[in-house]
Amino acid sequence: MDPINYFLKPTIPDQRKYEALRAYYLGEGATQKEIAKRFGYTKHTFQAIVRDFKQQKLQLFHKKKTGPKGRRTPDPIIDRMVSLRKKNFSAYDIYDILEEENRKISVSAIDDILKENGFSKLPRRTLHERGLTKKNTLIPPKSHQLDYGTLSKGKFECDVPGIYLFVPHMLRLELDELIKESSLPGTQQLSALNSLYSVLALKLVGEERLSHIDNYNLDEGFGFFAGLNVLPKPTAISTYSYNIDREAVHSFMTDFVSKLNSLDSEYYSGKTIHLDFHGMPHGGGDPPLDKIWIGSKHQTMNGALALLAQDGDSRMLNYVNADINREDASDEILKFVNHWISVKGVIDETLVFDSKVTDYSVLKQLDSDGIKFITLRRSRGKKMIENAMAIPDDEWEEVPLDIPKRKYPTPSVYEHEIPLKKHDLELRELIIKDNGREKPTFVITNNRDMILEDIVTNYAKRWRIENKIADLVKFFSLNALSSPIMIRIHFDVVMTMVADTLYKMFARDLRRFEDCSPYNI
Repeated sequence: MDPINYFLKPTIPDQRKYEALRAYYLGEGATQKEIAKRFGYTKHTFQAIVRDFKQQKLQLFHKKKTGPKGRRTPDPIIDRMVSLRKKNFSAYDIYDILEEENRKISVSAIDDILKENGFSKLPRRTLHERGLTKKNTLIPPKSHQLDYGTLSKGKFECDVPGIYLFVPHMLRLELDELIKESSLPGTQQLSALNSLYSVLALKLVGEERLSHIDNYNLDEGFGFFAGLNVLPKPTAISTYSYNIDREAVHSFMTDFVSKLNSLDSEYYSGKTIHLDFHGMPHGGGDPPLDKIWIGSKHQTMNGALALLAQDGDSRMLNYVNADINREDASDEILKFVNHWISVKGVIDETLVFDSKVTDYSVLKQLDSDGIKFITLRRSRGKKMIENAMAIPDDEWEEVPLDIPKRKYPTPSVYEHEIPLKKHDLELRELIIKDNGREKPTFVITNNRDMILEDIVTNYAKRWRIENKIADLVKFFSLNALSSPIMIRIHFDVVMTMVADTLYKMFARDLRRFEDCSPYNI
């Protein structure tokens, strides 16, 4: 920089005005025209500068603004910081709390203010002392029951507020009274209602069972749903399930289904009931579980066997049972019969199930008890298939099926009576071909009142129970065994049934969604 030119040829506008005025008033008597030319102004512009200067409208030197002498933090915020420090909150904790209260102040400023108020830095604390886990997540508070009578008005956040859409249907079912009147146990801290509603909340969300409860253990909305401040921890739910015996769970299921039946007869008004087994795989360790066939894995492995039953029309579940020993599996359908008689007093529906659900000795007992069924022949040997294919074409009857979008809507059917001499049982047999299968299908039934078309159609609709099981696996994670403890599996399956029923009730109130799965809803 040239110091002389800095003053003789100023480039800053205010400095140029100052030097021009100084030369005009303190110079050698130069005229305005000469000064204007020297400093690069027109005559009229310099005259305006002189005029404004005389009228004190021209400010060439601006006063420098100085900052505040004291701290600008309002006293209420300082008081808030002090009260939080007295509760052992660190500067970072206080920063987070103030930020939630829309009060912006830096951590360093908080440190300075606390120091000015006589607080020293907190000693280094462990994660547990700071309320954090090893994964640096917050430790949830201990669950406790809420006293609704003493709660004040307020708001809380809920990650999935949609669970409250099911409350009207829970009230309609009087689900709380069913639980209170059941023999399901409570604990010293939580009632049976608290525990079951905690599991139900997770089921309704479609979350992966108890092991994922941590996703919501700080959610006040989920806790309020269960009558608690927050949901119990996974260990608490697991421990609770250990205390429930099979009889208590089965009794609750029977009361639940009976309530549904009395609430609306259309829930269980179908002429058929579909039953099927489902194998739930267990992939960890060597648990005390049977080796069973797992259809989803296409292999035999450790798992728990469950039987599910649903109404053929409404598709509502009316029975579930898990932890079935493989050697007792054939008799499980008789337990369903006893359950359904206790609910309705009589079985006038036709039971539809696969040949692997039971054996011929149980079919004989069902027939003796007057219970109608439709199933498949257990043995379909090479000779039986050859004899079926040798039946003349004119003895086959084309049967139209009233099932939309079916690829083979008119299979050919041959009907005759067959004796099962070993079991002293005579049944109707329907041999079905032209149904998309390479080999004919052999359907047997003791229902002699049902017409041919209805028998074929009702067995063809057995896929509905398979679809139901697929929905339970997909949305309610039925295959995700959370423990090798059998009683827990049974409890979880029944809670899955309750959640699925609530979805079906909710769907009936949604136009065009009546038949949608929980996943689609």
